[in-house]
This record gives sequence, C-alpha cells and structure tokens, in this order.
Amino acid sequence: MDCTLNDLEMWSYLNTEKFIHIMVEVARTEEATNSKKSRQFNDIQWHEILKELGVRTGRIGYTLPKIREKFTRIKKEYRAFKHMLDTTGFGWDETSQTVTVTDDVWLTYLQAHPKSAKFRNQGLDHFEELDELLSSSLANGAFARPNT
Repeated sequence: MDCTLNDLEMWSYLNTEKFIHIMVEVARTEEATNSKKSRQFNDIQWHEILKELGVRTGRIGYTLPKIREKFTRIKKEYRAFKHMLDTTGFGWDETSQTVTVTDDVWLTYLQAHPKSAKFRNQGLDHFEELDELLSSSLANGAFARPNT
C-alpha cells in the first residue's frame, strides 16, 4: 500500500482524536512534572503514548518519530488557529463552531496568513482538548474564547 495513503489512514479523524485524548490523559496524570507545565513529554511518556495509541486504534505502524511529528503538526495548527482568534476583529460562534469576522478583516488577515483560509468555515478539530494540552506552553498563556 502507498505510504501516503497509509499515513492518511493512520491519522484519520478518529485516530487523531484518540491520540489527542491519550496525550491529554498523560499530561493530566503528570501535573507535578515539567510535562504539565511546558507540554513536553519525556521518553517514558512518549513510549506510553505510543503503546496506548496502538491499543486504542488497533493499528500497528505508529512509531515514536511519527507520533512526535504529528504532535508538532498539531501544535502548529493550534497556534495558527489561536493566533487568528486572538486577532482583533475575530470572534467565535459556539453553535456553528466557526470564527466570526467581517469580510474586510478576514481578507486582510489572509494576506498575511494564507494557510488560515481553511478556518473560515470550520474551527480546529479537537480545539477544546488541544487548548487544555497546549495553552500553558504558549507565551500568551491560557486562551479565553471571545464572547459573541
């Protein structure tokens, strides 16, 4: 099977959700350690995450480099989405799970951040858990969603 297709299947929405759940669980159990404060996982935690991911997905083929790379991509997406929401003029509609922004503000923002276009009609998958997992490791502190 094609490696790219295998990666797509490996990181399906459901499997990504399981991966994030596992990382949140590990972070919650490590409250008193650096992991909870900086959202860095040590080698023992990465092995625990890898093992549990295989159990919960029933898939083999996950490796430490693959899950670390996925975590890096997830953090990048989270930061881009959070930055957008923290920008003046952006809000959040809880009901539709979409950003609220005027067309003028949106077009101006996209000129500087073209990869954010995907967020116009949908939010970031698993945002609530990602916010719990990653917000304390960002310079701006915890994220508070704007009231709409």
